[in-house]
Amino acid sequence: MDTTVTTLNAATTGAGAGIYINETDNLVVDVVTAGPAGNRGDVVITAGGWIRDLEEANTIYANTLSLVAVTGIGTSGNYLNTAVDNLSAETTGEGADIYIEELDGIDIDELTATGSATITANGSSVLGSITTGGNFNFTTSTGAISVLSGTIESLTGGVNLSALGGSILALGPGPHLIASADSLLQAGGVIANLVQPLDVLLSAGNLSVDIGNAIGGVSGVLTGTTPSGTLVVRNLPPGIVYFNATQIYPPAGAGGPSPELISQSSYLLFWRMILPMLENLARYNNPFTPGGPVFFYHPLTDVDWSAFDQFVLEEGAYEFIEEEIRRRSGR
Repeated sequence: MDTTVTTLNAATTGAGAGIYINETDNLVVDVVTAGPAGNRGDVVITAGGWIRDLEEANTIYANTLSLVAVTGIGTSGNYLNTAVDNLSAETTGEGADIYIEELDGIDIDELTATGSATITANGSSVLGSITTGGNFNFTTSTGAISVLSGTIESLTGGVNLSALGGSILALGPGPHLIASADSLLQAGGVIANLVQPLDVLLSAGNLSVDIGNAIGGVSGVLTGTTPSGTLVVRNLPPGIVYFNATQIYPPAGAGGPSPELISQSSYLLFWRMILPMLENLARYNNPFTPGGPVFFYHPLTDVDWSAFDQFVLEEGAYEFIEEEIRRRSGR
């Protein structure tokens, strides 16, 4: 159906009945419902301008949703709300962005944005062929993100995937992710596995991984190319992280099944570990100035410090001379 309306309400009631809209200008979507729950039809909407919805969580209900707009889909302050199984979306105007919020999980069959694209979901989701001019951001609050062989590619930006309550998995051969700037993979579960690694290709920037779980002692398995030749590992994963079949976390040869890693950004923890009463000193001179990434390991063994309780230093009875502590005369 060709339209020249500004706000759209549409519904079909027959099982699997679809809705097809071609708007010549901008289009505001109120509620669009294709078919009854459990037997939705498809929705296809094209617009000569942008596609947006009203701000009170109005939703497009469909089996497969196809969107094409010239100047954008949704906005950063008001994502287009959907409740669909499959999504195809495209913007054609220069620098046109996509912002979509899915009610449940979603399968993205194909997405092309001349600008950036940001999608949020609330269930297990599958990412297919995706190309963006700027950043591609996908977050799901629960469930896994499965990345198909179709490749997620950002031409000038980064790719950021967050499975806050699940894993990031690779399905089929890579590359699964191609990016041109700093990128982040965040998983409450694991990232890929030894059987099917996640294959990445970064032409610029760093690839950071933030992993919250492990399976069989392994938290992440990735292959591919990054400018640094490695990954940035955040927040101490509970298991091993491999990149190109090399163990990059914990550093190989560290020893001990559960070493504690303390980086230069938290070096004071080291001094508190060996000098438990350090926080009671009014002033001290910190002699530790790292020149690069520094790692300290200890076996997390309990230490009995009770022997030091017998030592009592009288206030004012000591002085420092030539960097040595000496008892003052007459004390």
